[in-house]
Amino acid sequence: MIPEIEFEELNKEQLVELGIKRFRKLTLPTDMWIRNPMNIEIRDPMFGGKVSYFMKLPEELLYFIKNKGKYENGTEDRELYKEFVRRFPEIIALVKSGKKKLLLENPMALRFRTLTGNPYPIPYTYSALESLKHKRNLRRMDYSIASRVITAIMLVRLGDKDFPLTEDNEEQLDELKAEMLWRETSSSKEVERIFQLFGNHTLDISWVFPDVEGLLDDTKYKNVNQDIGVALGFPRILITGETERSFASDPEIATISPIQTMERIREALFPIITRVVDTFSEVNDFGGSPIVMFKPINMMAVSSFIEGVKELYASGNLSREDFSSIFGFDWYETVTRRALENERLEELGVEEFAPLPFSKEPGESKNKSK
Repeated sequence: MIPEIEFEELNKEQLVELGIKRFRKLTLPTDMWIRNPMNIEIRDPMFGGKVSYFMKLPEELLYFIKNKGKYENGTEDRELYKEFVRRFPEIIALVKSGKKKLLLENPMALRFRTLTGNPYPIPYTYSALESLKHKRNLRRMDYSIASRVITAIMLVRLGDKDFPLTEDNEEQLDELKAEMLWRETSSSKEVERIFQLFGNHTLDISWVFPDVEGLLDDTKYKNVNQDIGVALGFPRILITGETERSFASDPEIATISPIQTMERIREALFPIITRVVDTFSEVNDFGGSPIVMFKPINMMAVSSFIEGVKELYASGNLSREDFSSIFGFDWYETVTRRALENERLEELGVEEFAPLPFSKEPGESKNKSK
């Protein structure tokens, strides 16, 4: 993954729209995107351990640049070409020199696990690829069976061994067919789904259906779904909220592997975030960069988490602001609203707390200031 970040200087009006009022001008990251991995070429170094990243320019982009804003279909976009020249002059110079690849000197390039002798990272779904293919084949089988059920065969038989249908009586079949296909249009002939037929005791109508036992049996997906979940590192209890067998798993134990995965992703993204913060501080002459860190990931049972928070707050080891933020409230806004509410209650002469049933002093406040 190769992210690209673009900084732009904003004036006071633009900063006010973002809620920033202290500065008249400020350079902020305004755009961030990830380059298409299909256009990235990775090369092993001749010596050392640092690989090189090259961007292969698409043919349509080469044509667009060489023809100064003209597409292959004949349409033109001069404004886009001018913007491209302003933002990426090195690519314009590269194309004019006849080259089709651009060396990316990007310190934020992120590459995960690789195999020996192959500079390209292993895709995340690689370990589950065979299971995903198997599940796709199972679905194709279901679609095939379902289509056969939709196109079931209606078998109409006239005559039996005791009363066979002879050549002299074949017009009876024609009459029966005409009765079933009685609705005719200029384009097609529709068979009525519900129709009334009149025939003798030798008329027999039956339906021929394919075997749908495999379609109705959903246990065929059980093992393949388990294989996919294990390959991707997601325990069943985190996906469906239940285990295969009752009391066979603990949510806190099941989250150990996903937490480690998320911590690993954090560590990989940390240099990118640090780079953005350092660049932001440098271009704005702040004189130093703040320390960037992630909060710890707390994944446990909700009831256990709430009880732990209450004990921390009761023992004085958790501030009111932290206690409120855990439940999604802003402590400063809450305190301000409470102060305004108290002033309004005193002004109107309304008790701060509503009286409770069987209270010793119903309708009276315990506020000593009154």
